[in-house]
Amino acid sequence: LVANHTGFADPFKVGCCIWHRRMHFIAAEEVMKKGLIHLLLKGMGCIKIRRNIFDIECIKKSVDLLKDGYLLAMFPQGSISRDGSLDSIKSGAVLISAQAKVPIIPIYFKKRKSIFHRTEVAIGEKFYYSDYCDKKMPGMKDIEIITNALFEKTLECKNLIDKSEE
Repeated sequence: LVANHTGFADPFKVGCCIWHRRMHFIAAEEVMKKGLIHLLLKGMGCIKIRRNIFDIECIKKSVDLLKDGYLLAMFPQGSISRDGSLDSIKSGAVLISAQAKVPIIPIYFKKRKSIFHRTEVAIGEKFYYSDYCDKKMPGMKDIEIITNALFEKTLECKNLIDKSEE
């Protein structure tokens, strides 16, 4: 599950959308260092990622969980977008999906105007890296192309919400 990142409650929102399956999350190392938040995230099954390096350990744990049949949710923007914009995403989700041979499901959360408004969400159609690349393991150029496709599919989810408001 790959979603845009609008706030600290996003993991809980994803969990509410897909409540019937055990799910794990990828969280930044900086977030997982803080006392109570650390305990809460660890209890939710979060995997720590070190964003300043190519974190092989995180990728391996993620692939193993996916191969064991668990869901993995991540927010590939790399940080929270306070205004709800979706400018770019990182390619880790595609790399992990390709290694685990599992589909990617794009999700878009619309930024709420206030805490009194409901969160609008659109969940896109799943797709596989093999839909875009017939290689056993895609190269970096292939991963970039698939990451762009994921970005476009996430924008399609955003457009579904925007059209429903018209």
